Amino acid sequence: MNEQNYISMNHISLKQLVDILLYNKLLIILVTSLFSFLSISYALLQEDIYKSNTLVAVQDSESTGLSPAISQYSGLASIAGISLPAGGSQFRSSTIIETIQSRIFFKNLITKYEVLPQIMAFDSYNKNSKEIKFNEDIYDSAKKSWVSSKPSFIKSYLSYISILGIKQDPRTKFITIDIQHQSPIFSHYLLEVILIEINSVLRQKDLAESQRAIDYLKLKITETQLQEVRDSFSRLITSQQEKQMMADIKKDYVLKIIDPPIVPEFKFKPQRSVIVIYTTMLGFFLSIFFILFRHFISIISKG
Repeated sequence: MNEQNYISMNHISLKQLVDILLYNKLLIILVTSLFSFLSISYALLQEDIYKSNTLVAVQDSESTGLSPAISQYSGLASIAGISLPAGGSQFRSSTIIETIQSRIFFKNLITKYEVLPQIMAFDSYNKNSKEIKFNEDIYDSAKKSWVSSKPSFIKSYLSYISILGIKQDPRTKFITIDIQHQSPIFSHYLLEVILIEINSVLRQKDLAESQRAIDYLKLKITETQLQEVRDSFSRLITSQQEKQMMADIKKDYVLKIIDPPIVPEFKFKPQRSVIVIYTTMLGFFLSIFFILFRHFISIISKG
């Protein structure tokens, strides 16, 4: 590269840049228009996604009746060989979140509720009739049966996780759960059955643990002659029976609904205008970069 070319590369004026771009304005228009057309086509091909969400609060041990006597009887329970649940709403919140995201919970969902075809065989959603059209090559909607074979459990589970959103606010400790799907009705339905099932699963789990504790305590009462110990065991049995009573009578056993889920009226994504604007801008700047890059390469090659 000679000295003249080096100076021209390092002292190019704004006017020269503008002249270069104006000289290649047709290329800029063509590239920008191409990116704009492609972005519009892409945006129009994207299906509308709707999001149904809910805000819930975790029922603490006092409100659920889980462990009103844990602090009072924890020492005695440990001597008797009974493992009482650890207190703390944060532990219970983490248990709820991880349970909803677990494979066993998803297995319960697809076993008890008709949700797998909407997740794995969805084709389109009719906004007028509010009905889902299934991919008939995968799922026969008339016979309600899979055409070839049922989708693998792991693949189905990963699809479930991809449409599920769950997070806890670190300040308020409230949990937000949402479902994203092409059908607003199904997104609402799936979210509702998740709330029903998580309450049911943890209720049954606590009832089973409580019953085991009661059976064990009754056995221990018959094995000891000390009245004081027998009285203490009786109080532990009473606390477990109270726990069972609360589990039976409370509908929202572990989650108290603050803001219930509704059928969304407006799509959550895609934001088609944003896609078109940003892609068109990308095409515009790429065309400018290409023109300037080609210009400087030509200067170097002449040197």
